[in-house]
Amino acid sequence: VALGSTVGGEAIIGGGLVQIIPDAVIEGDLVLFAGEALIEGTIKGDLHFEGEVLRLNGTVEGETVLKSPEITLGETAVLGGNLTYTSSEEAVIADGAQIAGEITFEQSDEYLKYEDQKKYFDKAFSVFVLMKFLIFLITALILVAVFKKSSKTIVKQALSHTGLEFVRGLVLAIVVPIVLLVLCISLFGLAFGILGGLLYGFLFLLSAVYASIVFGSWVLKMVSKENKVVVDWKSTLVGIILLTAIVFVPIIGPLIVAIVFLIALGSVCNLVYEQFWLNR
Repeated sequence: VALGSTVGGEAIIGGGLVQIIPDAVIEGDLVLFAGEALIEGTIKGDLHFEGEVLRLNGTVEGETVLKSPEITLGETAVLGGNLTYTSSEEAVIADGAQIAGEITFEQSDEYLKYEDQKKYFDKAFSVFVLMKFLIFLITALILVAVFKKSSKTIVKQALSHTGLEFVRGLVLAIVVPIVLLVLCISLFGLAFGILGGLLYGFLFLLSAVYASIVFGSWVLKMVSKENKVVVDWKSTLVGIILLTAIVFVPIIGPLIVAIVFLIALGSVCNLVYEQFWLNR
């Protein structure tokens, strides 16, 4: 958006890139929302700006209120009133810039530069990945140690009937949520829908953990070239490390993780069906 003419009153402008060229004159206040803004013209009223980047080289006769992580006042900037700005760091004010009023700076992490936002996000994401890894590892080790027989049954079923369990898991992943949704929107099925949703959520999370155990056992089986299926702390650790790393491989990584998860989901649900439903 480029403004190069005279505006007789107030102006409200929004855009990704906004430029107020030197010949532009805004007779009233300017309210500006932009990803990046360059102001070189004259604003006879107040300026209110909120966005990512602001470069002010023009004239503001009234008050100037800015909210941005990156604020620069050039040598030709002239502010006739007070400058009040909120940012993560102090504004860059050139030596030639003229500010008639007071300067008020309010520091806030709400307005961070993209680079700083990325750093915070990367740190938070790293902590999330580490916490998820530790939670999955501890849970998987407990399952393998406490429910060794059931864990071995799940893994053996997943590796010996891979295609069947994948199809079973795929059907369950698609059909069950639809059935639960139908139950929840019906008057008499709401309670069953909620209980079913809780049970399905538990099986979903359980399958996510067993996916790593299944994958680790499969990898060790391929490496050892033996027919024996091993379900222990080694296969658990290998599976969790590999699946945690593989998921970051573009396109194919998430696809592999999804396939392994569906196989585990089918095998887990099959065990629950055989041991609890058929023996009820």
